[in-house]
Amino acid sequence: MDWGIRDLIFKNLNDLKPLFAFYIYKVDKKIFKNTRGKSGKYTFIWKYVSSYKRLSLVMHWVIKELRMKPGRTLTDRLRLVIQTIAQNPENTWMFKVKRFSHNYVYRNCRKTLAETYRTSTR
Repeated sequence: MDWGIRDLIFKNLNDLKPLFAFYIYKVDKKIFKNTRGKSGKYTFIWKYVSSYKRLSLVMHWVIKELRMKPGRTLTDRLRLVIQTIAQNPENTWMFKVKRFSHNYVYRNCRKTLAETYRTSTR
């Protein structure tokens, strides 16, 4: 691999570093049954990702991207993931997750998330 391509890949991976990560948890059955539908089935938890953990989260997303790509062998899928990250990272699942999380947080949860770092759908 050429140094120019390697630098481009690392630059694109650095651009994918998230500020917030979200997790979806299913609400306990007892809570869901006894609140007459006010709690909702799922809870969204938003967490701030500290700067030293962001690259490891991106690498975790790369592994997930590798699992989702079509291809018969691991080398075919790895080649396709590297090519996608280098040429057009906007088409990756990682970019779409980051864009969704930032848009959702900054448009809907600015005030509550700044106070508690936690939001849920109610």
